Amino acid sequence: MDQVEQLVPNIDTLNLGSARALQAFTEFLRAEIQRFLIAQAGGQAEVRDWLPGLNPSDVDSLTKNIAAIGKHGVVSFTNSSRPTLDAMYTELVRSGVVSDARKHREDIIQLLFFLFGRLTMPYHPKISSKKLPSLGIHIEGHDCFENDAVLTDEVAKRPIAEAIHKFGLELLDETAADHDPHEPRKFLDSRLLNADQICNVANVSIEWTTSIFSHLSFNESKRQLSLFALPSFCLLHSQTSLFTRLHNLLCEGLPEEDLEASQESVRSLLGEVLLSYHLLFGNGSRSRARKVFKKYKKRCRTAAGQLDPLLLDLCAKVTSPYHVLDTAKIGKSSYSGSGDFPTLYNRLKAVQDFVSMEGPKKAAHLWRNRGDLNMAYTFRAVIVFGLISVCLSITQTGLAIWAAFLAKWSYGVAIEQLRASCPCESKP
Repeated sequence: MDQVEQLVPNIDTLNLGSARALQAFTEFLRAEIQRFLIAQAGGQAEVRDWLPGLNPSDVDSLTKNIAAIGKHGVVSFTNSSRPTLDAMYTELVRSGVVSDARKHREDIIQLLFFLFGRLTMPYHPKISSKKLPSLGIHIEGHDCFENDAVLTDEVAKRPIAEAIHKFGLELLDETAADHDPHEPRKFLDSRLLNADQICNVANVSIEWTTSIFSHLSFNESKRQLSLFALPSFCLLHSQTSLFTRLHNLLCEGLPEEDLEASQESVRSLLGEVLLSYHLLFGNGSRSRARKVFKKYKKRCRTAAGQLDPLLLDLCAKVTSPYHVLDTAKIGKSSYSGSGDFPTLYNRLKAVQDFVSMEGPKKAAHLWRNRGDLNMAYTFRAVIVFGLISVCLSITQTGLAIWAAFLAKWSYGVAIEQLRASCPCESKP
């Protein structure tokens, strides 16, 4: 097992699906580290300065050392009750992984911030080759974040959970979990929530993201729906404690009455994310939905150029990967807000309401409208009976023309017969 693969916490039972997910996520991490180093190409000499264990003869030595920094960061994050990036930096210096040079502190803090964002996927970190006083994340189209940059010291010296909240993170909650018996039940209609209806009928575009908190974030003004591009992360981290550890820390900053619900919601989040791909692209025979995925397939590659094979299994294949999804939830016509999507219900409901309000505007969309079958059947009936009426009308007109032609011909024949029956006039 190489240094990059060791960044991922150990998994108790590694089945075929988990092994593929581990390989995909390891490749993603390796590509992201390479992307970071390429972005720092102008300052790689400085990067080498604060890596005392670097072997100049080993071409992969730089990547291995960066991975070793991430491994120490994971251990520090797991063992500390209130982990901070500054404490991780201090531990790296104490362990001799990085050199004790204060001038490189901000560079190493930026690297730790980047690695933490790639390992636990709460945000999509920005990479800058310039020395900036702040750490940044990508928030375009992600309504769950408010700030795209926070001062480095504010992030480094605060506990990681507080630092992430500094970016204005809005955690998902289980508002659909507790059902009021006096209110109508909360259901999601799979006929409306498929990629064909969303993209072709409601004219919404798909934006792929590597921030799991941005999954299904919908920007109505831009008609943009964000989808998480790495379902392998969900499958892999559903069997590890690293992601749960992060969410527990994030929940500690919430009011006491919201703590239990939020902790429960994050435990079900990973499974709901996987099920949402099936809902959007693979629920039943959705050939048009799969065509939509193929349209956006090139865009679903990560910034490092990776394409998750599990994403292809969930969105591009006719048969769903049963080893990933709960078989009882495959192919349903409607999904329960409290049972199937307690955490993602509000986001899915927002998309469903938007698609329902927009409605089809083209004849082709009206014909295959799955959102309102009454409208679709009415439109089809009007078209079919209209075409029948037009055909009958054309037939009737043709028959009338033919009858007129026959009448004219009969009249001509009768005239000729009368002329033939008249006696010939005698010549003088």
